[in-house]
Amino acid sequence: MNETTRVTRERRWPGLLLSFFVPGFGLFRAGLPHKGGAWFVGVLLLNLILALSIALSVVPIWLVAVVLIVSVVAPIWMLCDGFRSGRMTWRLWVLFVGLFAFLMMIQPSILSVVRSFNISTGAMQPTLRGADSPTGADYIAVDLLSYRMSSPQRGDIIVFSTSGITGLTRFMGGQGDTTFVKRLVGMPGEKIRISEGKVFVDGRPLGDADGIPPFAYQNPRTGSLPAVLVEGEDFVVGSDEYFVLGDNTSNSLDSRFWGCVPKSSVLGKVTMIYYPFSRAGRIYNLSVQ
Repeated sequence: MNETTRVTRERRWPGLLLSFFVPGFGLFRAGLPHKGGAWFVGVLLLNLILALSIALSVVPIWLVAVVLIVSVVAPIWMLCDGFRSGRMTWRLWVLFVGLFAFLMMIQPSILSVVRSFNISTGAMQPTLRGADSPTGADYIAVDLLSYRMSSPQRGDIIVFSTSGITGLTRFMGGQGDTTFVKRLVGMPGEKIRISEGKVFVDGRPLGDADGIPPFAYQNPRTGSLPAVLVEGEDFVVGSDEYFVLGDNTSNSLDSRFWGCVPKSSVLGKVTMIYYPFSRAGRIYNLSVQ
């Protein structure tokens, strides 16, 4: 091996390193800007497609798996393709800094499509399992996009912030803002009642066709905690608010105690469990199955 060949191979690693921070930049450095630009745009689009496929419940789980595999393989291929000899000029350094800054700015927009949460309690069992479950806590993907274009529907499992719920503050013990996961049961203006293990809305019992599973729903126990839902009386949901319940009402701090969730506090809709793998799959509103 001559000296020239040895030095050339040693100088390939900066292309790999630069491509790690800015997809495809090793190819820019190697004098292949069109191919480098294709990798840059392609990896960004792939990340967006992956986020959308995870978030949107209309995408079947097998397709999510395919997109996930491609999104893992493609960056590895891109890094190998960027392992080329080349040199940096001041123009390339300016381009590198500019593209890196662009990535930092666009990253929050991708994160605004889908987020991950874990279930800490058993309030949503058996649909979602908490940390005390034999399989451990469920890790869920939450669609943050759909509710920007349409309103939540009855039966949706929603994630919401507690900061805008005044009735909940006395139960939080100074914990400040956190997130809850509950099932949406009551829509704005409806009258809610729980009787004989069923949820009634405007005098009509809810069931599978409404997206409400046939669990045994309970009224708050007398004297256990302050409650707004009183047995034998209707509770009226406010305008631009939602009445939510845990699927496991025997162990759930929900709207029966502290009232309704303002529409502005809703963050998104739970669409899938992605871990543990034995429970991975989509979560659908029963009324649309």
